Amino acid sequence: MLVFLYFLVCGLLFLICLHLGLHANVEKHVSKWLVWDRIFISALLIGKIVQSLRNLNHFWGINLVQILILIIIMLLVEMSFRRKRLTFGDPHLNSVVEVLSLSAVIVILI
Repeated sequence: MLVFLYFLVCGLLFLICLHLGLHANVEKHVSKWLVWDRIFISALLIGKIVQSLRNLNHFWGINLVQILILIIIMLLVEMSFRRKRLTFGDPHLNSVVEVLSLSAVIVILI
């Protein structure tokens, strides 16, 4: 139960920081939300790696897929924040990243 709560809180904070960062108007705020977003996605990734090492005999395939999804989401978030900082973003890419991140957090919680 505590592990589920950890992933739920980190996932929600990750999604909130992602939304606020991708919709910020000032570059200073974009950078601030990017730092927080990196912290929460790293916490999710570290937690999932620890969970996969603890359950190595049982659910290694599912955990491996979830870790790969988190790494892909991390790369997409970095790309969208980079584009946001350089050109103030692409609204289509931002909405795609938000939907994919929400889907990834739901998959991580399952």
